[in-house]
Amino acid sequence: MKKWKMGQGFIYCSTKQNRKFGTADLKSLGFNTPNFVSVFSTESRLGEHLAKRLNATINKRTALFTILYAENRRDSPVYIGGALSQDLSGSSSQQTLHKKSYFSGTQAGHIAIGTYSVNNKQIGQQGLDFLQQKSHYDNKKTLFPHFASLIAFALALDSGTELVPAYVNQSMGKIETQTLRFMKGLTSLYIPNTHDTLKMQLIAESERMIDFFLYKKPTFIKPIEKRLLDIKHGNATEYTQNPNDKANLMFEGKESKFLEAVLALLTNPASDFYRELDGLTLKNIAINAESLAEHAELAKQELQAS
Repeated sequence: MKKWKMGQGFIYCSTKQNRKFGTADLKSLGFNTPNFVSVFSTESRLGEHLAKRLNATINKRTALFTILYAENRRDSPVYIGGALSQDLSGSSSQQTLHKKSYFSGTQAGHIAIGTYSVNNKQIGQQGLDFLQQKSHYDNKKTLFPHFASLIAFALALDSGTELVPAYVNQSMGKIETQTLRFMKGLTSLYIPNTHDTLKMQLIAESERMIDFFLYKKPTFIKPIEKRLLDIKHGNATEYTQNPNDKANLMFEGKESKFLEAVLALLTNPASDFYRELDGLTLKNIAINAESLAEHAELAKQELQAS
């Protein structure tokens, strides 16, 4: 299976469901002991952390278009909501110390933002159900290696998590709740019908997501600015880490310090974040689009021949 770095429809808000672990699903598609364990606990790696999250979010959207192309779907409503599956869980607690509430330990923070669903199932899960059904009915003789590769890609993106200090996960959850409201406005789902037009569409969608998160300020940056103001003026309770939890005290264990650092990187084109994003994402948009489009075309042919 090839590795990546990591028709028209409408996007609405999906209903909340219980999260499930995705590792077993990936193993069923031929991945040997998939391991997505990563940890974010060092201040100097904030730029890398943010770039990795945006890159995964872009990949998740291009995976959506690629799978819909392979399945020849052009009129299925697509829904978007919060995380529904995960690979890690973390271990955290909350306690009162000196009349203040503090978090201890880590939580599993989702790397990619937003989960796409079709017919009330995650885009990767509905594809997995089809593969398992075909395998059962055909006595495991029917194989769709290229389609399975795309589905595994989507499942990995949906499940990908990293361990972060508990206060960081709580803080970003507040921001992403606001961002998801705007992501519901990404309703222009044009699914092309040829390999070449799909490749161009994947490039356009990648650039669209960069614009959405970095240059349309109300979608991601403004919620951070508003949260900081609310904390400063006493209109919101700041998330903080237990001062005795030495391993998870980056940015002094204070939400305001963390969000100020995030904002500084996102608003400075010369920051570590933009350098990381350039190497991880920007230089690879066209390369990844070509690779995904090629797999999608082969997957489409597999499904049409079944």
